[in-house]
Amino acid sequence: MPLIKTPPPHGGKLVERVVKKRDIAEKMIAGCPTYELKPTTLPDGTPIRHVYREIMSVCYGFFSPVEGSMVQNELERVLNERRLLSEWIFPYPILFDISEEDYKALDVKEGDRLLLMLKGQPFATLDIEEVYKIDPVDVATRTFGTPEKNPEVVREPFNDKHPGYVIYKMHNPVILAGKYTIVNEPKFKEPYDRFWFPPSKCREVIKNEKKWRTVIAHQTRNVPHVGHEMLMKCAAYTGDIEPCHGILVNAIIGAKRRGDYPDEAILEGHEAVNKYGYIKPERHMVTFTLWDMRYGNPIESLLHGVIRQNMGCTHTCLAETMLRLESTTTCTQRRYSGARAFRASASRLRPMRWTTALRLSRRTWPSSGTARSARKSPTARAVATLMLSRSSAEAPERNGCRRCIPAESCHET
Repeated sequence: MPLIKTPPPHGGKLVERVVKKRDIAEKMIAGCPTYELKPTTLPDGTPIRHVYREIMSVCYGFFSPVEGSMVQNELERVLNERRLLSEWIFPYPILFDISEEDYKALDVKEGDRLLLMLKGQPFATLDIEEVYKIDPVDVATRTFGTPEKNPEVVREPFNDKHPGYVIYKMHNPVILAGKYTIVNEPKFKEPYDRFWFPPSKCREVIKNEKKWRTVIAHQTRNVPHVGHEMLMKCAAYTGDIEPCHGILVNAIIGAKRRGDYPDEAILEGHEAVNKYGYIKPERHMVTFTLWDMRYGNPIESLLHGVIRQNMGCTHTCLAETMLRLESTTTCTQRRYSGARAFRASASRLRPMRWTTALRLSRRTWPSSGTARSARKSPTARAVATLMLSRSSAEAPERNGCRRCIPAESCHET
C-alpha cells in the first residue's frame, strides 16, 4: 500500500496575495480611490457577514485557487456546476458587492484599482476586472438549490430562517470583480495570535515542527464536548498503515447567531483538550479560519474540504450537524448522516487491527441526541463558564470586535 503524503494545494498552487513590505504597499495604493468596507446586515441592522473575512481567507490562501471577487462568467459556472473557470471545484460565490449609490459615488471602472479601508485604515486593494449587476434573491436561490431542481438534497424551499440564504439575499446588486491584495497585514490580538496559522504557515509547522505525515482535520464552530472528543479519537484511526499522526482542529470564526459561544471560548476550549491531556499535545493542534458560515451542507462540506486540503490535511471528518442548522426544515438534507457515512468508510480501513479498534470505539459513538446533551454536561458547562468569565470583563459589544490590529480589522463595525 503506498503511503499517503501531504496533498498539493487545491488548484495546484497556494494563493498568497499579501504585501509585507511597506514601501511596495505605499506605491500600490498611491492615488487610488478609497472605499470603507461595510458589513452585510439584516433590515434591523444586525450584521450577518463582513467581506473583510472573505478577503482575508482569499489572500492567505484558505480558498485557493480563488484570488478575488468572481467575474460574471465564473459566478454562473459556480452556480451551475460548482466549478471555477479553471475547472477546479468550488461551491460558493465569492463576491465583492456594493450598493448602486456607492458605485456612482466611487466613479470607478474596469481597470481601476480600489483601496479598501477598514475602520479608517488601509487594508487591501481590489483590481477591478469587471463590473456587473446581480439579482441577490436569484443568487441565493441558485446557491442552495430548490426542491424542483435539487430534490436529492433540498426538500423545502429556503427562506429567511436560513442564515446562509439570507447572506446572499442581502447582497448589494453591484458586483466589482477582480483580485484582492492585502497591503496592511493585520496583527491578531491575544489569544487569536496563538491560533492563526494561514495555509503556508500551517503546512510548514506540520512538516517541520510537528513532523506529521498524515493529518485529519476536525471542523468546529462550537466549544468542545464529549461528541467532539469521541469524533476526533475515532477518526484519528483513519490513515494508511498507521493512524493519522495529527489532528488539526480548525474553528470557523465569523458572524454570530443567538446562543453561539464567544470566539475565545471556542479556541481556548479546544486548546484545553490537549493542554489538560484529553489528547496528547503532540497529536493535536488548534487553528481557525475566518468565514461567515453558510450552513449549506453538503456544499458547505466541499468548501471545508478545500480549506483543509490547502492547510495540508490528508483527511477530514465532518459530523452531520457541523455544517448545517439544527432545524432540518430550513436547510439542505443529506440521505445519510455524517456519522453513518464515516462509519461506512471506516469499516473499509486496513489493516484489520485498526478496523477492530474502530468497531469497538463505535459502541460508544454518540448519537446526535447524545452530542446535544453532552453540551450540557458538567464538563462542558465548566469549560464554557471558565471561558466566559475570562472575557466577560472586557467583552465587546454585539457588533464590535477586538481580534486584531492595526486597523482593528475585525468584523462588524
